[in-house]
Amino acid sequence: MIDFKKPYDRIDFETFLKWFIPDTVIKTEEIIPNRTYSLIRKITKIGKSEALDLNLYELEHENEHDPRVTLSKESFALIKDYGVHRALIIFKNKKSLNYRFSLITFGSKWESGTKIEKEFSNPRRFSFFLGPDAKVNTPTKFLISKDKIMDFNDLKKRFSIEVVNKEFYKEISLLFIKLVGGTINIGKKKTDFKSLLKLPSIIDKSQACLEFAVRLIGRILFCWFLREKKSQVGLSLIPKELLSLEAVKSNENFYHTILEPIFFEVLNKPVKSRIDDFSKNSFSSVPYLNGGLFYPQNDDFYKRNNGDYQSQYRNTLVIPDNWFKDFFKILETYNFTIDENTSYDEELSIDPEMLGRIFENLLAEINPETGESARKSTGSYYTPRVIVDYMVDESILLYLKQQTKVKENKLKAMITYDLVDDSNFTYSLEEKEQIINSLESLKLLDPACGSGAFPIGALQKIVFILQQIDPDGKLWFKKQQLKTSPEIRRIIQREFENQNFDYIRKLGIIRENIYGIDIQPIATEISRLRCFLTLVVDQKVDDSSDNRGIEPLPNLDFKFVTANSLIGLPQLNNSSDKPKQTEMFDDREKIEELKAIREQYFTASGIEREQLKSEFIETQKQLIFDLVSEHGYMSLFKAELTHKLSSWEPFSHKSAEWFDPEWMFGIKDGFNIIIANPPYVGEKRKKELFQEIKKSTYKKYYQKRMDMYYFFIHLALDLLNENGVSSFITTNYFITATNADKLRRDLKTRSILNKMINFNELKIFESAMGQHNMIIIFTKKIADYTSVYTCVTQQKGLATHDLLQQILTSKASNTNYYKVKQSDIYDGDECYIRLEGAGKDDNYMNKIFEKLKINNWLLGNICNIDSGIQTGIDKVTNKHIEKSLIGKNHLNNGVYILNKDELSKIGLNNKENQIIKPWFKNSDIKQYYIPKETDKFLIYATRDLNIKEYPNIFQHLKKYNTLINNRASDRGEIQAALKLGKWWVVFVAKNKQIFVSEKIICPQRSIINVFAYSKDEYFASKDVYFITKKFNDISLKYVLALLNSKLYYCWLYYRGKRKGDSLELYAKPLSEIPIKTTSILNQKPFIEIVDKILTNTNTSDYLASSEKQAKVKDYEQQIDQLVYKLYGLTPEEINIVEGKRN
Repeated sequence: MIDFKKPYDRIDFETFLKWFIPDTVIKTEEIIPNRTYSLIRKITKIGKSEALDLNLYELEHENEHDPRVTLSKESFALIKDYGVHRALIIFKNKKSLNYRFSLITFGSKWESGTKIEKEFSNPRRFSFFLGPDAKVNTPTKFLISKDKIMDFNDLKKRFSIEVVNKEFYKEISLLFIKLVGGTINIGKKKTDFKSLLKLPSIIDKSQACLEFAVRLIGRILFCWFLREKKSQVGLSLIPKELLSLEAVKSNENFYHTILEPIFFEVLNKPVKSRIDDFSKNSFSSVPYLNGGLFYPQNDDFYKRNNGDYQSQYRNTLVIPDNWFKDFFKILETYNFTIDENTSYDEELSIDPEMLGRIFENLLAEINPETGESARKSTGSYYTPRVIVDYMVDESILLYLKQQTKVKENKLKAMITYDLVDDSNFTYSLEEKEQIINSLESLKLLDPACGSGAFPIGALQKIVFILQQIDPDGKLWFKKQQLKTSPEIRRIIQREFENQNFDYIRKLGIIRENIYGIDIQPIATEISRLRCFLTLVVDQKVDDSSDNRGIEPLPNLDFKFVTANSLIGLPQLNNSSDKPKQTEMFDDREKIEELKAIREQYFTASGIEREQLKSEFIETQKQLIFDLVSEHGYMSLFKAELTHKLSSWEPFSHKSAEWFDPEWMFGIKDGFNIIIANPPYVGEKRKKELFQEIKKSTYKKYYQKRMDMYYFFIHLALDLLNENGVSSFITTNYFITATNADKLRRDLKTRSILNKMINFNELKIFESAMGQHNMIIIFTKKIADYTSVYTCVTQQKGLATHDLLQQILTSKASNTNYYKVKQSDIYDGDECYIRLEGAGKDDNYMNKIFEKLKINNWLLGNICNIDSGIQTGIDKVTNKHIEKSLIGKNHLNNGVYILNKDELSKIGLNNKENQIIKPWFKNSDIKQYYIPKETDKFLIYATRDLNIKEYPNIFQHLKKYNTLINNRASDRGEIQAALKLGKWWVVFVAKNKQIFVSEKIICPQRSIINVFAYSKDEYFASKDVYFITKKFNDISLKYVLALLNSKLYYCWLYYRGKRKGDSLELYAKPLSEIPIKTTSILNQKPFIEIVDKILTNTNTSDYLASSEKQAKVKDYEQQIDQLVYKLYGLTPEEINIVEGKRN
């Protein structure tokens, strides 16, 4: 079998291909190209697989450094020219023994369920790096060990970067848990590990261990990427003598002996400033990087005494060498590439984006003390690259449409990575200058930046645009020279002379265009680190030059800030005669001083860097003093303002508890683009996170049971300048959620919606499988003449890159696309967002729904709608045990909800049996059916009882007194009971009549409209809703018939509230259901059929009897026909309704 470690040999590869792709026909022919290529010199077709419609080529190119963008572009053009839809290509070069084996594909399109096989758009290249310098563990595993391929989908999986990334992360995750301690699943078995990492004595050691470990892994990976950056003669920026498995074996106490010096004495200091031990031997070849990333902070536990080259924490900060051996053993089995992959060109190696993935995913690991994942508490998820690209593209497109006079189709071709359409357009000098001027002035913010996916995505995209319209860098260079400091001009001039255009582009973009905020210090560190790597990749290593030709990296302390985005500076009461918020920073002289320091600090290093730090802090202090003394603010406000302004320490890991764009970034006039994947955290689950926000300027937007990300959208509307663009990926609940009406009104009042992509049941985040996501893009301006482009997909399962690409480019099957008037996107007083349009002319369903609104009652006006009972503690759970409220031997014991065995052990008397009620689950409910018996029972202990008359029940509840008293007590009902000493009552008892009178019953959530009927006692939890009538001139059986009909399913699906495809059947959407006003006489035909249905469903064998179920199905169809007649639906409209429900 082929050895991928050997140099490329065509005969060996042909033999491999015949085995790997069974029907391959090898037939070699040299191709004469019909265009001129800048890099490709020779094209050889070596075969074809007819079954896979797959051509096989060998391309010889002349650049030994394998410039990926140019080679991708030229290979895409090549196979498009020959009408080839997919190909395997070997890229080789005479000057190098290494080569690449790539799969190239073009996109497909769906129309009306029929797949159009060939459409030359969305090209992608997936590559394995092979040859003597490659690590071939991954290609051997995927291309040989997994045996020959089955079909084209199998071939694509073999070239999947996602699979490589998952395997790599899985191994890193295990090592992380071994380092910090905790539990992890290995196969089907849970394995516990004690922490290997020992830190010096501190208060919160658990959290410090987690952060230290993530930072350590991030720094090592950063250095490993530096190891991949080499000079022309192959010398790495960090030699293997310092960073390799062999280095660990050769250096005892590896962290203190090698890694600490690399981090804090070498990368952080020029060679001349290093102590002797670190300015010679292998250390001397490591260049000075600066950047502040390796400046030791308190939580790095690094402090060196004068004259001693070792840290004073050498014996109290312990990381075993064996852990590093295991870690490096993994790293050495993978190829690393310092080039960031893009969505159109992916090398199956570990690229810098993996730093972000590792950071985001390690958040999901279990905290060894609390048992709760950081992801669950912060609501953070790593955004797939295809989503990042789409949101960045759409935001920049909208921005450039407003800022330039360039036609939209030309802008789209220029922005998208779909390289095959670029040659169709040329740009005039005026158009190029308009685009460059607009990009230069762009200010983009991610207020929840995580590991920097969006800022880095924007940086890559702006570089890509500049490569298209300004390939020789002259226009960008000219603009950059005009407005920069002498030091930056020197760097730009040098790199321009070296034709290092991308470095100049990236440096300018990082300096002027992108900003990030995150509340977690480690997040901003990783974001900065990714910026550093993207700059390093474009620097040329020159072993003969000072610092090996490497320019020190910029300081990004004022680019990625650790702060709470949602808490602003304290606001003055505008009705007072005190200065308003906008007047607070009127000391322009000091503000300009801070701005000048920021600009100088960006490229400062060494002593100058430390001096500028001190100057900034002193100027900041003086400005604070002047601010609070000159205006003479009232004492409380003055104290709060002083505290907040003074608490921001930009040069430390400390997170600021507030954010202000002018104070922290020097930006006064707002941002052009705000883009984010904000945290999804419900108020119900994390009330403490909402407390400070409720006290801040955003208290006016607070609503109970809201989600944290609502605040981020309000924030975007505040921080955007006029005509600014915002793009978010969120959950889709806000479009109809009861507690999101303030958000919808704010969007309606201050913005126009541009695009809304509802992924519905399609899962975007593998680690959040219960989530339903949406992309929303909007512009901060008011205009009702524009259209909203919306999309709702019916695709299900876990989203793949290709499927997402099809959905986002309007080419997916089972997906509906709409163009809705701005005036028709919002519906009613609650401003519900209707993706299909709320206007009666938008679609057929709206015309049908207009008929439902004629002569109707709202269900909430004619019926009471109540949720079930909350006991506050049904049974003993793990949470109670973790809180040490009760012993493990009580786990799952019933407290208020008991089974038959538990009930019998209490020994109830006759009187006590009277407050024992049957307890049903929401899953018991089906259309027209509820079970008659249950194996669960409720102790219905209410405030009106004299508990002394129920001694056995009292003794039972007394056993759980501690747990019961640990329930929340923020409801008036429970507070009143506690004041009377009645601690034993159920938490929310409700009115007993709800459960014992005639009623309609439904689960809180269901795939279809499920409503049942009962006159018997029926008690259930709060996830069951009870509908009882207010007036006698309405029959509940008539209402039941309507609610269970196919027409009302459509109403609930399109006009109610949903979670994915599931109907939300709680009080608000139920209360808004229209019920046709009609006499009891006209209700009678419905009632009669319902009685026939109930005769069948009330029998004990109904669920087992197919005959009875068939009868009920027939009766349901009769009701549907009555409902259609009641509302006057046409045959065409009936067909639409039948199709939707079926």
